[in-house]
Amino acid sequence: MTRLNRRPVYRNNSLHSGKDKLDAAIMAEEQGQVSTEKPVLTKAKEDEYRESFNMFDKNGDGSISCSELRLIMQGLGSNPSEEDIRSMIKEVDTDESGVIEFKEFCDMMMKQGDKNKDDDLLEAFKMFDKDGSGFIDVNELKDVMKNIGEKLTDEEAMEMIREADLNGDGSIDYNEFVKMMS
Repeated sequence: MTRLNRRPVYRNNSLHSGKDKLDAAIMAEEQGQVSTEKPVLTKAKEDEYRESFNMFDKNGDGSISCSELRLIMQGLGSNPSEEDIRSMIKEVDTDESGVIEFKEFCDMMMKQGDKNKDDDLLEAFKMFDKDGSGFIDVNELKDVMKNIGEKLTDEEAMEMIREADLNGDGSIDYNEFVKMMS
């Protein structure tokens, strides 16, 4: 995904963009598909993946465990079984350690490539648009981010909305969401 000009969101004395947090939430929802081409991991993309990975690695041990993946999935409204979680990890766990390390996470994210981007974007939009209104408002954004372990202040959520709100109506419609994620 290319990056748009974005205003940064300050949190925990570090610089994060709202789009990176949305990317991370969407990445948590999607599962990798094998692509026929091997994309190149740029430094910028690696940094983006590192931020997402660190957000999911709740205990900071350098890996995403079954319990951490379960929390992420539950936060996104899914209730996978233990078997489902193990299967998800097994798909990307190339060293068979039972957890997802950063390199495996990067490989998984890169394999997603361009797979059905339109369908993925619509699914991601619906994940945020809880009431089905066709708009993502501040409360919906805060709710989804809280569910994946990123509690936002009202100001942080408003800033993320402002980054994507091209028509200035205070919410994100599908077209604005697509432009932001492209």
